[in-house]
Amino acid sequence: MVLIVFLFIINSFSYSTIISPSDSDSLTSTHVLIEWKQKPYIKEYNIQIAETNNFDHLLIDTTSNIPLFICKNNLTWDSEYFVRVQSVLDKIPQLDYFDTTNFYILNPQYTDVGTINTTTHSENEYFDGITIFGLFNHHQSIAFDKNGNEIWNTGDQNNFFMTTIDRYGNFNGFKNEGGNVEKPIKFNFKNDILWISTNHGDRHEFREITGNHFMYMEPKYQFGVIPNGGWTNSFIEMGYLADGLTQEFNWKAQQICIKNHLNQKIWEWNPFEYFSMNDFDLYGTWFYAVHNGEYDWTHSNSFWYSEQESAIYLSSRHLSRITKIDYPSGNIIWNIGPGANHNLGGDNLCDDIGFSFQHHIQELDDGSLLFFDNGNRSNIFRSTATNESRIIRLIIDSLECELVWEYILPGTNYSNAMSGVSLLENGNYLIATRSDNGKIIEVNNDKEIIWEADLNIDLHETIPGVYRAFRAPSIFPYAYSVVFNNYENILNKKGIILDSSNDLTIEIYNEGGYGQEYSYSLSDSLGLEFFNKTDTIFVPKNGEYKLSFPLPDFIHKSNFSNNLIFNINPTNHPYAHKSFNMDLLILNSNINRGHILSTFPNPSKSVVTCKIYLKEDQTVTLQVFDILGKKIAQSKERSYPKGLNLIKWNPSNNPSGVYLIQIETDSFTEVVKLIVLK
Repeated sequence: MVLIVFLFIINSFSYSTIISPSDSDSLTSTHVLIEWKQKPYIKEYNIQIAETNNFDHLLIDTTSNIPLFICKNNLTWDSEYFVRVQSVLDKIPQLDYFDTTNFYILNPQYTDVGTINTTTHSENEYFDGITIFGLFNHHQSIAFDKNGNEIWNTGDQNNFFMTTIDRYGNFNGFKNEGGNVEKPIKFNFKNDILWISTNHGDRHEFREITGNHFMYMEPKYQFGVIPNGGWTNSFIEMGYLADGLTQEFNWKAQQICIKNHLNQKIWEWNPFEYFSMNDFDLYGTWFYAVHNGEYDWTHSNSFWYSEQESAIYLSSRHLSRITKIDYPSGNIIWNIGPGANHNLGGDNLCDDIGFSFQHHIQELDDGSLLFFDNGNRSNIFRSTATNESRIIRLIIDSLECELVWEYILPGTNYSNAMSGVSLLENGNYLIATRSDNGKIIEVNNDKEIIWEADLNIDLHETIPGVYRAFRAPSIFPYAYSVVFNNYENILNKKGIILDSSNDLTIEIYNEGGYGQEYSYSLSDSLGLEFFNKTDTIFVPKNGEYKLSFPLPDFIHKSNFSNNLIFNINPTNHPYAHKSFNMDLLILNSNINRGHILSTFPNPSKSVVTCKIYLKEDQTVTLQVFDILGKKIAQSKERSYPKGLNLIKWNPSNNPSGVYLIQIETDSFTEVVKLIVLK
């Protein structure tokens, strides 16, 4: 038998230590990711959190089978905590505490001045997760749990406003840099900026699309006429001709732009080149222009990029229009919305649906379109007694419109601005509306309210500004752990011990709540082809993936040393990459007769195991001595086969102290020190 040892260091893996949170870390969440380095032999860890460093009153006392744990309970805002981790063997904690780390949870940014009141109407139908919403006017994003407890925010200095969260758990949104300067950003739950535009953008929408390209909108202006209407005299009094012919007033639209990851603009779409300025809202937007000094013509507020169709869906609020645009030609495929009867276009589809001032257009997996119909003109377009808001899901096939699902919000939930909707994995709809000082409701397909949250936004903003809401499985989408099988303490060094029947096995545990793709590479210092491995794997949410690398015969027969490097990178969270360095040794060339490879646990509160390696079949005896040299235990002499063997001793009847364990065989005798703790 040839014994192979991988001695490896994981970010100075020479001793066990807590990686996250870092010492004196300041956190903006009451959920806390705790991660530490793998310890030899250990397959279970005990995690403890307390408010003092003597841990006399434990808030958290739990276990994990991997070196990672997400704490979701018992921690509160504006507090300091201490965390420590110890090994567990045979269900017995070993008191071998890793270094203690302290961290601070900062102040809440929302529930500091008010509460989020929630009501669950159907426990069984509620889609579990964390609800996240953005404050449009306050430049913040907030996450809270099912019961209304704030659990995460973007801090009091960042000014990050979230417009969407992608399928991997990253945010797209805007950073306010003072006044009206809003820069599109991609950021994460750690409040790290992953990409930021060098240009100001319109903060209604920003998305990362395929190939590290980023789509956003920016203001675009062109002089146009002041049409005749009830506002005409007001403009004349201001000195304008307002004759419907003279190009004298600034019209504002939103141009769609695409940048690459280098911040180079590579595409743009200007509404003034594709829309007719003869199409405009007749029912009130011109009155705002009197005071604003410009006409907010399109007020485009959302878009969706369809990679499968190579198309962009654009929602233009003030035109009550949704446009499908071919990409990259920019040609309009169709417009839907009220038409010529309301001066909004002569060739619009779906004019009978009567939506108006809509928000949050998106294409679902089945090809249907989902959006929030604010309904500011529903009394005109649909002859409703009062304006009402709806959720609309429709399919457009062969230029025909089919209304798949419609939900009319209760009258008090009418929202004349902002708002949004998202489809949850269980088929429910999560709806955010600025009505009633901000409200988020979850509705099932039968249009029954499952859960609702009253946000009380008036305590934070003069004008309620809840923009959109999403349900996320976790605030740690990047959380994962790498575990090396057979990691032990060998010859007083940490490493992986294998024999010729074992593979090098590495397990990846995805704990982030999102299915994630990981790329990994295995290489070595000698440039051997066998160790040149590169691949991409997908690990489902809360799942694991086992990588196995069988060792070829020449490895077993060689007497060389080597250095292996294992790198792993979450494709959509590259900041969470991990790197492992391993020294590969053929232990067979370093042991002439045999050896005690390890004694574990040490220190010990439970049964002690000696792992020995024999070059040939031999008889073995274990003897134990106290520190004065008195023999206190001896095993029966018995025969063991060549290779790896385990010999156990139970110190339960002996007091705490230092002991010497002696292994005696036909060809060698060795002694190791053991510490017993009670």
